[in-house]
Amino acid sequence: MIILEEVLRRYDSSVSLPYWDSTLDFDMATDPSQSIIWTSQFLGNGQGTVTTGPFARWPGGQSRLLTRGVINNRRGRLISKQNIANVLTRCRTGDVSSPPSIGDSVIEAHHNGPHNFVGGSSGDMSFLQTATYDPVFFMHHAFVDYIWELFRQRQRTVCNINPTIDYPANVNLHEADRRMWGRNLSEYRNIDGYADFWTENWYRYEPAPSCSRQNPNGCGSQYLECDLTRYVCVSRTRSAASPAPRRRKRAVIHPLAVAEDIEDISINIQYYPLQNTYSVDGEPDSRNWVYFPVQVVNMRLSDYTYACYPYYEGEYQKANDIYFSPLGAYIYNFSKPGTPKEFSKCMKYPSGAFPVYVQSNGINYYGAYTDYAIVDSRLPLTSSMIYIGVRKPPSDGVWNRPCSGAIRLTQTLPKMFKSSITDAVVYTWKLGDQLEYSGEISMVFTCLYDENWPWHMAKRL
Repeated sequence: MIILEEVLRRYDSSVSLPYWDSTLDFDMATDPSQSIIWTSQFLGNGQGTVTTGPFARWPGGQSRLLTRGVINNRRGRLISKQNIANVLTRCRTGDVSSPPSIGDSVIEAHHNGPHNFVGGSSGDMSFLQTATYDPVFFMHHAFVDYIWELFRQRQRTVCNINPTIDYPANVNLHEADRRMWGRNLSEYRNIDGYADFWTENWYRYEPAPSCSRQNPNGCGSQYLECDLTRYVCVSRTRSAASPAPRRRKRAVIHPLAVAEDIEDISINIQYYPLQNTYSVDGEPDSRNWVYFPVQVVNMRLSDYTYACYPYYEGEYQKANDIYFSPLGAYIYNFSKPGTPKEFSKCMKYPSGAFPVYVQSNGINYYGAYTDYAIVDSRLPLTSSMIYIGVRKPPSDGVWNRPCSGAIRLTQTLPKMFKSSITDAVVYTWKLGDQLEYSGEISMVFTCLYDENWPWHMAKRL
C-alpha cells in the first residue's frame, strides 16, 4: 500500500489512498449493491465490465477489461460494525490473525467477504490472480489496515501490550525474523511491519464517520446519512448521486471522483456458482478436497404471506396465499411467527427463493469451502441438497496436528465423503426406476428462526 501511494505521489504529491468503509454499505436498509459508490460519480458501475466512472474501461485480468459482479450478488459479505467489535474484544495479535486463530475475531476472515461481494462469480476482485486490477482492492485493504490500527491502539490503551513486539508464534513461512517477500521489501523483516514508524512518520487515518442521538448530523458528508433508528452512518443510495464531493485524506471512500450522469440499472435475481480457492495450508489443489452431502431444510414463517392469492366467490381471498392449505395447517404448529433472525443481512426475497450459504472451515487444517443451497420459503416445508468440500483425510486417519473437530471424517468405512461432487450425488441417491435418498446424509441444517442461530446440526456428527 505504501509503495503504491508513494508511486502515485510522484505524479501528484497530494495523493493519499482513501479507505472504503464497507460498514457504511453493510448497514444500509436496502440492498448494499444500491450504494452510491457504485455510480459514475464514485467507483463506477458495479456489474459487468466497468464502463462508467474514473476507472471506466481499465484493463482487468484474463486479457479483458475490468469486471465486477456487485449487483444482485449474494456471494460475498461486507464488513459489519459487529465484525470490528469482535476483533476489538481481543488483546493478542495471535487472537486476530490466521494462523494461528480462527473465528469471528480474525481480521482475515472479515477481509475475504468484500472481495467476493465486489467480484461476484466472475469479477476481478474474486480471484487472487486478478484482484489488484480493481482499484477497489486497495481501498478495501486500506480499510482492513484501519481496523488493524484500531486493534493496535486497543493493545496499548486497554491491554497494556506493546503492539510492535506482539508477533504471533507458529506461523509457518511468516516468522517474525523472516525477510518480507517482494523485490522492494526484502530488506525488511516481517516484524518490521509492526513498527510505529509507519503511522508516526508516513500516514494516519481519519476516524470512520459516526452519528448519535446528540449529534444526528455527525456523518460529515452529503453522501452519507444517519439512520435515526440505530444512529449509525449509512451510504445514500445510487438515486442520490449529485455534485462532485470533496476528497478527504485516508478517509471513507464515498468522497472520491468526478460527477457524471447516473444510469438506473434494472435488477434481476441471479445466483452464480461459487469459485473456491481449494487452498489447504497454503497449497491450492482441488485434489486435496473431498465432498460430503448437506441437507438444508427451511420451515416457512407461520404468519408470512406472499402476494399470490386463491380466487373464488368472485374475489381474491387475501387471508392466506395460495401456498397455505387449511388441511395442512398443522405444519405451522412447528413453525414460528415473526421475521428471520435479526441479522441486518437477512433479506426478504419477494420471489420466495433465497440462498442459504454453508461454509466449512478447517480445524485440523487452514482452508475453507463455501457453497449455497436454494430453498423456497413459500412452501410450508422445503429442503435442498448441497455438497460441501473439506480437506481429504489422510489414509492412516492421522491429521498433521491433533484436535477434536466438530465433524469427524476418516478413511474408514462407511465413508461419509466422496472424491468428487458427482460421486457424492450418487452416494446420496439410490439411482433406479425410482429416485430416493439413500439415507446417507451426514449433516442437516434446519432454518427455524427461533434460536440464537438460524441453523441446527443434526444426525451423525
